[in-house]
Formats: sequence, structure tokens, C-alpha cells
Amino acid sequence: MHRSVRGAAWVAALAALWAYALTLSPTVAWVNLGEDSGDLLVASATLGIPHPTGYPLFVLLGRVASLLPLGAIAFRINLIAAIAGAASVYFLVRLAYSLTPPESRGLGALLSAGACALLYASSRGAWSQSVLAEVYTLNAAFLGAILWLLVKAEEKRDVRFLLLASYLFGLGLTNHLLLLAASPALLVGIWRFSRTNRIGLWTAVLLPLLAFWGLTLDLFLPVRAAQDPEFSWGTPVTPERLWWVLSGAQYGRNFFARGLPGILNHLVPGRWGVDFGWGLVLLGTGLLLALIRRDGRAASGWAAFLASLVLLSVYAIGDDVGYWMPAAWIAAALAGSGWASLWNAPRWRPVELETGRCVRGPHTLPLRPAQPFGRGTERARRERVRRPHVRALVLQGDRLQEEPPRSRRGVQISAGLAVVPAPPGPVLSHPCCSRLSWGSGCHDESSDRAQYPQAARLPHA
Repeated sequence: MHRSVRGAAWVAALAALWAYALTLSPTVAWVNLGEDSGDLLVASATLGIPHPTGYPLFVLLGRVASLLPLGAIAFRINLIAAIAGAASVYFLVRLAYSLTPPESRGLGALLSAGACALLYASSRGAWSQSVLAEVYTLNAAFLGAILWLLVKAEEKRDVRFLLLASYLFGLGLTNHLLLLAASPALLVGIWRFSRTNRIGLWTAVLLPLLAFWGLTLDLFLPVRAAQDPEFSWGTPVTPERLWWVLSGAQYGRNFFARGLPGILNHLVPGRWGVDFGWGLVLLGTGLLLALIRRDGRAASGWAAFLASLVLLSVYAIGDDVGYWMPAAWIAAALAGSGWASLWNAPRWRPVELETGRCVRGPHTLPLRPAQPFGRGTERARRERVRRPHVRALVLQGDRLQEEPPRSRRGVQISAGLAVVPAPPGPVLSHPCCSRLSWGSGCHDESSDRAQYPQAARLPHA
């Protein structure tokens, strides 16, 4: 299924890229509220410094794209926005499917995630910013990658996903400060990860350090400004001038320019109907389904969604199409998971009993999931406790998850152990497992390891 998810995400992303490439602006664009297109194109082509906040990441990527032997220079740089828009669609599918309940994952969930991803890709806001030189699609791609990594970190119990998310957060801020919407999501993701996994001292140090490392790309601005480029907005050669550019002080008057009635009128109806049309019904229903589920894994997404609405509300500008994109992206991802949760296709998960030793009393056999199940399973296997009646280790999606012990037709599943009443009879399936192997005999504590090669496929309970 992992390959199917990646394949569906690639199909959706390539479909979006094909549509964006066909409609890509061949030169400077003045439509779609693309007033910033001109100075971003010039800055990218000449390695200059555009309007605050400087956007060093987009400028450097645009410079690389300008060297490609493909059409006019403006067309090449515009292609960065199209590729970033397609990348955001890719991560939307991955996140929506990752937030789907394990029992609902399958073809139906893939179709739901893909449909909501294409709904976002074809929205007026996302499409209009994907066909010209703008920074908002790259911001959406960073936001999607971070939220997906936070879910993967919790699912796989692997801190490396968390570290990568922290680095991408710092790096993405050098593209646009709208990525600040991901900051509460990062805090929620770290908190949820720490509840079930120990975050050591080195990890606690690395998380902010990696974010700061990503931010160091902003040093491009004073270094390049000191070389007196042809295009240099604000000339950030001193700490004061650099802060003026990075903080966007030029636009400070736009903050908190709306009162509470103005904020409410801005958010509702806002651009929702303009961007999604009749698709807003699908989006709203999916969001409602996701809210009803109250899945804890989606907490980071909801935190980022609320933060993006706050940023959108407190900053009042006329050309705010790109400022709606983070909220629209997260809404589509959550809606995809909501629609996917309606599917409940039965699945088979291979689980077998590892070669082990029986003991007197209730016979205990180490429970080992068949490969492949990812690093989370490896960790569970390393931390196996040969002790019955502690916490149950059950299969949830693609990883093993601890639950309170429960008895199922004479079988007690316990921390890495299948506890079978003596004499061992047929082993029945746990609700989250679908295949078990068992032996026809047992040994006492002094016996050597006994193998239990016999296996059977059991119906899903």
C-alpha cells in the first residue's frame, strides 16, 4: 500500500504540474494579482534583492532555473512556482492518507485524498499563483512537507522526521513568513511525540538548532547587497537595514488594520466560494467529518489551520490571494482525511509468531510482525518484554501500537507476546491482526527454543 500511496500522490502532482505548465505565463504577469512578479523575476535573473522580506530561497531557486535551456528566462523562473504548486499537491495526498484511520485505508481512501488534492490544485487561488513568479506555492509546499513529517514522526516513532520538519521550518521562513502558521503545529507535534517517545537532550538541542540553521540562508541578503547588485531593494548592508528588510517593516501599517467586524467579514465568506465554487460543499463536508472524528494525529493540522486564519486576519492587504492558500491547503487535506474515514475496507495484515520458548502456566510466545512494517516495528521488536499481562501490542495501520491488554477468545495479546492457554489450542485473530502461526506442542522453561512453523490465514475479526 505504501507504493500505491506514493503512486497516487505522484499522479495527482503530475496532473497538476501538467495543467500549470500548459497555462504558465511566458513572461512578466500582471494578471492574477501578480504585481510582485516583475521584481521577483528581475531579482532571480540578476541575483538581486526583491522587496521585503527579501525571499532569498526563491531568488536562488529562480537563478538556478534561469540557467535551464528552456524558453525565455521569465518562463523558466515561473516554472519554479508551478513545480512548487505540484509539490504541495503531492504532500496533500500524503498527509490526507496518513490522517486516515487504519481500518479505512485502501483504494477508497486514496481516491478521497486524491480528489481533495485535485480540488485544491484546481482552485482559483492555487492555480493563479502557480503560473507566475510568486512565493506562495513554495510556501504551501513547505507547509505540507512539515505537517506530513509531523504525522510520520508520531506514526513511525522516529525522531528524524521531527528533526527534518524543524529544519524545513527554518528554511521555509527564508521564502515567506507565512510559514509561521506552522509554528504551533511544530509545538503540538513535538508535544505529542514526547508523550510516547523520550526526547533526549541532544534532540532537544538539535530541534531549535536545525531551525536556526535553515534561517541562516537569510545571510545571502547582506552578502549579496555588499557586492552592489543591479537590483537591491533596501540595500541591507547594516544590521538595521537587514532587519528592516527581513521584518517587512515597510508593510507594518497593514497589521491589525481591521477591527473585529472587519475580520469576520473578511473570513466569511472570504475567498472560499471564489476559490472552490461548488467544490466548497465537498470541502465543508469533509472538514465536518474530520472534526467529528477528533483524531489526535490531526491536532497539528488543526493548529496550523487556526494559525493561518489568524495571520490572514491580522494582515490587511488587497492582493491577499496567496495568504488564503495555507488555510485552503490545510482545509483540503483535513477534508480528504474526513472523506477517507467513511471507507471501512477489511484488510489482511500478516503477523506470525517468532521462534521462541514456551513457559509453564499460560504459554507465552514472542509475537513478531512479518516484514515490511517500517522502523516503528523494529523498535517495538527490540523493546519486546517477555512478560504477560502488561500492555497489549496491536497492529494499527503500518506500525505496532500499545494498548491495554484484552482477551479475545482465549488469546491474550500482551507486550510482544501471544499468551495461549495450556494446552495450546488454535490461536484466534486479534481485531487488529489477521494472520497468526502457532505450534502443535510446547516445552517447559528448561527446554530449548522451539519452532512453530505451522501457519494459517484467519478471517478478520
